[in-house]
Amino acid sequence: MQKSMLKKCTSYSLTHFFALSKTELEYIKKLTYPYCIVGLNYQKYKELSVTCRTKCLCFKNHSNPGYFMKLYGSYTSPYVRHCRVALLEAGLAFEFVETDFSGSAKKSPTQRVPFLEDGNQFFTDSSSIIKYLREKVGTKFCASAKELDDFCLVNSALDATTNLFFIERDGVQIADIPYLLRQAARIETILGELNAMELPVSAPYNDAHLRLACYMGWAKFRKRVDFTPFSNLENFFANANHYEIFRITTPG
Repeated sequence: MQKSMLKKCTSYSLTHFFALSKTELEYIKKLTYPYCIVGLNYQKYKELSVTCRTKCLCFKNHSNPGYFMKLYGSYTSPYVRHCRVALLEAGLAFEFVETDFSGSAKKSPTQRVPFLEDGNQFFTDSSSIIKYLREKVGTKFCASAKELDDFCLVNSALDATTNLFFIERDGVQIADIPYLLRQAARIETILGELNAMELPVSAPYNDAHLRLACYMGWAKFRKRVDFTPFSNLENFFANANHYEIFRITTPG
């Protein structure tokens, strides 16, 4: 990338470009040239190498250089993390707005994160957000029925695991309620099914794989699942952490 195509970013803080955690900030500080692309249309952006895309802080909207979409969420949420990964992969400029329960209750009818504002567009679920972001830059979300089914399978385990986490945090004993025991059993059977799948050892990852990696990262962070019996999943997750964009969005 020639420096004539780049301009040092001075008018916006780094938080306007990436959903910056401490890990991400350290990553940005190590970059050879922390520049943002100014006035470069998307076709030209797509011609850049993956390395150059990753090194650029921002692809600014060509027709409105000061415009940013807003992603609302928390740094620990696996649903939000997947959206952050999708944004980083797409190279789209965005502002991350850290949002708690009270904030999401005011702004989203679902009363949860993530949600996304892009002009007059408003999305309230991570799946629709990711589909929107993929299509915005000409790529596909779950390109086949099988990929969509894998994505939904992971989502079932993720939803059950997060629900049990919040229910237990409210003082409810899972062992006392048959419905919650069925949720716990569902997690185990799904993990067994996922463990039997052929999983990639390196990027590029599809959205079912990214969803799985985000789920495992959160489950490990919250100490909700022991993945020791699932060696294939453990290997998959270890390999996913070599993918820079996934690694720098690690919660914590």
